[in-house]
Amino acid sequence: SPARHRGVRDSVAVGGVGARGGRRRSPRHVDSQAGGGWDGDEATHSASEASSSSLLERPAKVMARRGLASRRESERLMQHGLVRIDGAVHTDPGRKVRSDCAIDIMTAAAAAAADDDGTFTGDTRERQKLLLKPTVLLHKPAGVVSTQPDRRLKQVPAWTLLKERNFEHTSSFEQGQGSGSESDGELLFSRVVSEPWHMAVVGRLDKDSRGLLLMTQDGVLARNVIGTKDVWKKYLVRCKPRPTEAQIRRLNGSNLRLDGVRLLPMRVKPTLAPSADDGHFADDEDQGDWLEFRLREGKKHQIRRTCAKVGLQVLDLFRVQIGPFSLGGLAESRWRLLAREEVEAFLRPSKKRLQERE
Repeated sequence: SPARHRGVRDSVAVGGVGARGGRRRSPRHVDSQAGGGWDGDEATHSASEASSSSLLERPAKVMARRGLASRRESERLMQHGLVRIDGAVHTDPGRKVRSDCAIDIMTAAAAAAADDDGTFTGDTRERQKLLLKPTVLLHKPAGVVSTQPDRRLKQVPAWTLLKERNFEHTSSFEQGQGSGSESDGELLFSRVVSEPWHMAVVGRLDKDSRGLLLMTQDGVLARNVIGTKDVWKKYLVRCKPRPTEAQIRRLNGSNLRLDGVRLLPMRVKPTLAPSADDGHFADDEDQGDWLEFRLREGKKHQIRRTCAKVGLQVLDLFRVQIGPFSLGGLAESRWRLLAREEVEAFLRPSKKRLQERE
């Protein structure tokens, strides 16, 4: 329909196909016939810039492309008056904006202040849910599943561990820095313990594996962890018999396949047996040898199956790190809230890359 394609027609640069299908003359062509007075290269560049800056798009599409929020989340944020575009509150998801506009999402503290002075009307709790998206690190023990549990097998899902008695009070939470202010930190904690089943697992661990499990309600964070091949995960793996140099070379090779699909190269090297002093490993775990695995994809049972391919049996698989997020000294079955600064530091490079592509 004409309305549907109007934005596309308006965005066509000089020298492109016109609205009626005819070929527009480029600035250089116009210049050659008009007898000078117009630099063709400079005019083409200026026209292209003007065309790009005047392109109109739905704001949710622009926000999703910049990694600010998903399209659905963006629309809900606008409907609650939490989005400013070029300095003005934008509440209509259907009203198009320039593709190069400045977009800001109101902070939780600013939204709370607006609630207090009567700027906002409506459901305060819903606004808090939109702005406060908890992310937690959980030390998953073996025997707990990170996928949807099979009740017939009496499987225990990871979210059942997100209880108040298992919460690790960190200095950032005590100081109210877990999300920007003390009240925000308490709200995040309350959301997790009251509805733990809403916390989505980002990077699963199988039932027999243990270690770091990342769980979140932040869709942008989840996509940046599992939707790219840029985030490395680190594992400590105990196996037998003692790995040979040839087996380690095969694990580091570029020709390993699972289910007919070639794997991205892994980084595997021998490592010393972890100390029992850190609380993650028992004193009697002196059987088998340890390897350090680093990989940036997560095929089903990838480490166990690739080890089996080269003749090694995995006895223990322990994940210690996902990107910049590490388990540290978090005890088994304990969990903590990620600080806002940790999440923003992780997302900042990806947001910058997205902005540079525009």
